[in-house]
Amino acid sequence: MNFAMKDYYKILNITRDADEKAIRKAYHGLAKIYHPDVSNLPDAEERFKAINEAYSVLSDPTKRAAYDAGTYNPTGGQTAQGYTYHSGSKEHGTYSYTYTYTTGSAPQGYVYYKTFGLGPVIAIILSFFVPGAGQLYKGHFLKCFLFLFGIGICVSLITGYITFLLAIGLGILLWLVNMGDVIFTPMNSKRNPFIAAILSLIPGLGQFYTVQAVKGIVLLLSTALFLALSTFMPLFGALVLVLIFYSIYDAWQAAEQLNTGW
Repeated sequence: MNFAMKDYYKILNITRDADEKAIRKAYHGLAKIYHPDVSNLPDAEERFKAINEAYSVLSDPTKRAAYDAGTYNPTGGQTAQGYTYHSGSKEHGTYSYTYTYTTGSAPQGYVYYKTFGLGPVIAIILSFFVPGAGQLYKGHFLKCFLFLFGIGICVSLITGYITFLLAIGLGILLWLVNMGDVIFTPMNSKRNPFIAAILSLIPGLGQFYTVQAVKGIVLLLSTALFLALSTFMPLFGALVLVLIFYSIYDAWQAAEQLNTGW
């Protein structure tokens, strides 16, 4: 793309009648691709500067009107050059947010990048032991359900020696498909808060869904321990309810953070 043309609509890949929401969405989408901190493209910095410049004009009604009329002057304080980057990160379980904003004449505000660290590796490990668990961790709830359902079907087939061998064969095939899927399917950066809350009725499952493996394991083990102790002391039964409410709240919050930032 030849950015010297200064076709801001082309730079943001939007139509000339795009509204404010469409402009902002296009800017954030392109920024996630071409920001120098996350892109390996040799011209990423040049592209990102052009994207910022285009957004600084088209997101400002006055500048946009002047640009559309052909009277916009990119000098005299209206240029998008001379801005600086500021960045940082915020950890949350096994995922983090990297944020960037600019100062100067370029648009100011936050752009979020979701990184999952060891997330894909953890998903593979989970899926190795329990088909569907890796899909849940990667945010693919329906796939998780289908793989677990398939394993259940295989188990239900076992009524004799022949069906046992058939079930084992189907189970191995399903396990291999499960592993291939979790290895080659990318992480889903979105999480549904309602699904996260429903899963959290079993404390820890909602945390697996919202990419918080360590917290999920701790909640699952704590719940199992409290349930076992509740046979001796009813107080531990009440603590299980506390864990359920906490798990629901935490998973809901984490899902919203994954969707919108913090």
